[in-house]
Amino acid sequence: MFTYKNTIATQTVALYLQLISPVAGIAATITSTSIGGDWSASSTWVNSIVPSSGDDVAIMVGAQVKIDADMSLQSLTINGTLTFETNVARTVTISGNVTINNGGIFQTGSTGIINTHALSIGGNLTNNGILDFSTSSNKAGAGITFTGANNTTFGGSGSRTDILTLTIDKGTTYTPILTLNPSIFTVKASTSGVAAFLNIINGTIQIAGNYTFSSYIATANFSEGSNCGFWLNNPNVTISTTNSLSMSGLFKLTQGTFSVGNSSSSSFNLVQTTELVVEGGILNVASRLKGSPLSFTISNGTINVCTKGNSTSTASFSINAKTFTMSGGNIVLNAPSVNYDDYAVTATTYTITGGVLSCSSNMSIWKLYNISGIIPNLQVTGSDTVAITSLSSVVYGNIEVDVNSKLHLDTFKLSVKGNIQNNGSIKAFTNTKSERGCFDFTGSTVQTCTGTGTWGTLTEPINSVYINNTAGILLNCNSIYIKGLYLFKGSITNAWKLTFGNTSTLSIIQYGDNTTPIISGNLDAAPDFSNVNAGLAVFYGKETNARTTGFEIPSNRSLVQLAMIGSNVTLSGGDLNVSYYLDFTSGKMNLGNNNLLLESTITITGANTNGYAVTNGSGRVTRKNIGNTATLFPVGTTTYDPVSITNAGTADDFSVGVTTILDAFAPMPTKYVQRQWNISEAIAGGSNVTLSLTCAAGVPMTNFDAAFPVKIGHYKSNNTWEQIPATMSSMVATGSNITSFSPFLIVNENAILPVELIDFQGIVEGKQNIIRWQTASEKDIKHFVLERRNNYEDFKSLDFVAATGHWNLPQSYQWIDDAPTPLSMYRLKMVDLDGSFEYSKTITMEHAGGNAITILSNRDADEWILRLQNMPFGEGSILIFDIQGKLQYTQKIDNQFIANDIKFSTIDLPDGAYVLVCRILEQTTHQKFVKL
Repeated sequence: MFTYKNTIATQTVALYLQLISPVAGIAATITSTSIGGDWSASSTWVNSIVPSSGDDVAIMVGAQVKIDADMSLQSLTINGTLTFETNVARTVTISGNVTINNGGIFQTGSTGIINTHALSIGGNLTNNGILDFSTSSNKAGAGITFTGANNTTFGGSGSRTDILTLTIDKGTTYTPILTLNPSIFTVKASTSGVAAFLNIINGTIQIAGNYTFSSYIATANFSEGSNCGFWLNNPNVTISTTNSLSMSGLFKLTQGTFSVGNSSSSSFNLVQTTELVVEGGILNVASRLKGSPLSFTISNGTINVCTKGNSTSTASFSINAKTFTMSGGNIVLNAPSVNYDDYAVTATTYTITGGVLSCSSNMSIWKLYNISGIIPNLQVTGSDTVAITSLSSVVYGNIEVDVNSKLHLDTFKLSVKGNIQNNGSIKAFTNTKSERGCFDFTGSTVQTCTGTGTWGTLTEPINSVYINNTAGILLNCNSIYIKGLYLFKGSITNAWKLTFGNTSTLSIIQYGDNTTPIISGNLDAAPDFSNVNAGLAVFYGKETNARTTGFEIPSNRSLVQLAMIGSNVTLSGGDLNVSYYLDFTSGKMNLGNNNLLLESTITITGANTNGYAVTNGSGRVTRKNIGNTATLFPVGTTTYDPVSITNAGTADDFSVGVTTILDAFAPMPTKYVQRQWNISEAIAGGSNVTLSLTCAAGVPMTNFDAAFPVKIGHYKSNNTWEQIPATMSSMVATGSNITSFSPFLIVNENAILPVELIDFQGIVEGKQNIIRWQTASEKDIKHFVLERRNNYEDFKSLDFVAATGHWNLPQSYQWIDDAPTPLSMYRLKMVDLDGSFEYSKTITMEHAGGNAITILSNRDADEWILRLQNMPFGEGSILIFDIQGKLQYTQKIDNQFIANDIKFSTIDLPDGAYVLVCRILEQTTHQKFVKL
């Protein structure tokens, strides 16, 4: 800028400048005179140079310049007054900045009706003076258009910034931003209730600053496409639309209030390429906010939807997003819709770390909210009810249900990542599908349930509770009425708060997953099963850790269904009764010393090599009221070795177990499968059974060959085996007409050694024990081995006695023991020509030697007194053996006197004959006694 003075010196300078500027194609700074005049007049400008395209122009202080022609400039600086003429519309195009300095004025005429003047700006517009583009009682005016692909501003500290219209046409996307931030801003001289003034063609308008302003924006003048953006960032600005609004570019709210529509049909439609960002302020939507697909981000602020009700056909807050991010802020459902969901959010990619969805009705009707999908922290307040309406709904935060409020799970599963505080009512409608009407706890830290509200009712419990949180859940609330409990991951603390409801269908507890092994949780206490009337089903799924039954089994030890669908489980705590359904699809139950009791009407499925009852102790599988129908007993040891019983006689209860260790019965078969099935009936006599025994492939065999004739070996109570005719197919041996029950084996025909031993006895004569035995017939017998057990050590061979080999004549044998011990046990080992063998029964012989003990009894109390006489002084022990030589009882003693009485108890011994052995130091003595 140059200062003009009427002197010879300055005239010389001006002449010089005129000679060198302007030169075509080179921008120059053109300055008005201090008086001004018409823009097109040369007298208006210093050196009479009328500005042309590309010039920087300055209006001097005091100058009054009238725009009487269209023009294009590089920049414009106003210190005086610049006015559009009143009769003809003019266009001013500035590729750079427009600056109105303090004292400067840029305006339209004070008279006239031309309101189509235009100012186009490629740079910043800074008003530190007066900008008045709506004059002549708002009949004259100029529109402002911002162009260019760079971020620019429309601001300044001027005392008046009044416009007619504002157009944004920057670049080809919504990325370039015009920031509107003057200290004062009016449209047609007004700050309140301003009619439509904004037109966005390309780029984004950011309404910033702190001025107070409110405006109604017509939809047609607001957004044209995906290359447009609107950003409200002024706490004192309120922008409203009278009807629905559609956007396909950027909508951003940082400060201020933006309201869409004023009726129940007014919607805010965010179409395909929309990016919506709410980081503060208030967004009000009269009816619904809808978008698909879009990028949605909210970190602060409030979105109020359905402020006037929703009569449209979609949810009041309906988002199908490409990305959905919520770290804070509030989404408020102000009123329920009439016939549709109120909140429905889905997204391809989503991140929710904060924020609240609040249901807070401001209407007197329609207070049932339906929500689904991706949900932040959920608040149900007032007297409102929220219903979940989607299978895949997830609350990525906490749930808060206030007093008098209700949360209905409806018929769906609600996943919860945070805590639940219920001071109102939580309810799930009755439904038979286990995946419906449920809570799924899926957090990563301990989740708590608190509050004074109700969780279902006795007759309408929450259908299921799923635990999918390895950190577990803590119940510090009222009783939670449930129908099903699924402990997939994590444990429950205060599980006694769980009460199983009274429903017409089964209640369920499941551990583990159906497909993939997981580390499942546990119950720290027993739930309340007292109200279950349709029965309880327990499913054991796939788990990485071994499980022993616990609090999931009711105190009455009774289930309607038991399913082994993944892992092996050890039965603990007593016998278990199952009445209706037993599934051994893929898991074993180790019975130990507990029985599995099955009702006669039970259905058994899935029993196979991977799933069966393992009879690894004294426990048995018992099936009740077995009649003339083939009945499966799914038993096994290390392999699946089931039994089938068909009873043509009187119906009875049967118990079955199988073991790999055969009892030392005498005489033993020599060609057998190494499985012993122990079968018993509840009431002896009256049964007539067809018995099928199955041994698994690969079971060890002792001289057994399935290709040879097969029989079922049945141990008889008279210490003998009988051979029951049997058929053999696929390692299943079947025999019929069985009327008594004890251990059974699968054997080859004539598997009992061809020795018919009719007598084996011993006689004491003086200092000798004479052992005698007699056979009725012998065939293929090689020899006998006489074995003795001294001092209750292992049996040792005494001698080999050759067999006569007469198969059809009785034969007698004798052997004399010249050095017997006071108590000796003898047995015969009968060896066949092929090397197979079997043992006889064991006989026990006492040799006279002057007993030093006397046994006295008090049979009513099962208390016995051992009186020691002439025994050494010192510590020792007493041992009690049954007549077969099996140790049944031991007790340490201390003999301190010549005659000493020692008490011992036989309360755990069954009635029968026994031998008591007393050992003190190197002396051993014995005494027979009989317990009745």
